[in-house]
Amino acid sequence: MSRFGAVFRATVCALALAACGAGRDGTITEVVDSGTGPIQLRLKNSGSVALTNVSVLVADNVAPITTGVLQPGQTLSFVSRPSAHTDPAVSARVGGQTLSSQPVEGFSGFNPPLADGRYTVGLEAAVLEGTLRLIVRVVRDQ
Repeated sequence: MSRFGAVFRATVCALALAACGAGRDGTITEVVDSGTGPIQLRLKNSGSVALTNVSVLVADNVAPITTGVLQPGQTLSFVSRPSAHTDPAVSARVGGQTLSSQPVEGFSGFNPPLADGRYTVGLEAAVLEGTLRLIVRVVRDQ
């Protein structure tokens, strides 16, 4: 095997090992998304339990931001959307239970649009008043 082949193979193995560990302990992982627009959003699991089947809809007529698993502390890379609102519609599963957070008036009324910029959508499953609930916080990044 040539020297180039050995270096190439070692590089591929290192990248594969890095990908296996991505997404834990606050690392940022990539999500495949073809959205475009002046608003960039990323999902972060702010809680202590894994969220699965995550779907975040930030406005009417735009694709939801989805991921199969969002581990505790994991932050996904930014995705773009042409519009978004301060209170997104979110669903996720914890264990065998589906949790959701829906804007009271949909994407109108008291759910104003976000200004152009970068935002982190923090998601957390927490027990409040004896019930497992999904807490959603949209924070503008600096």
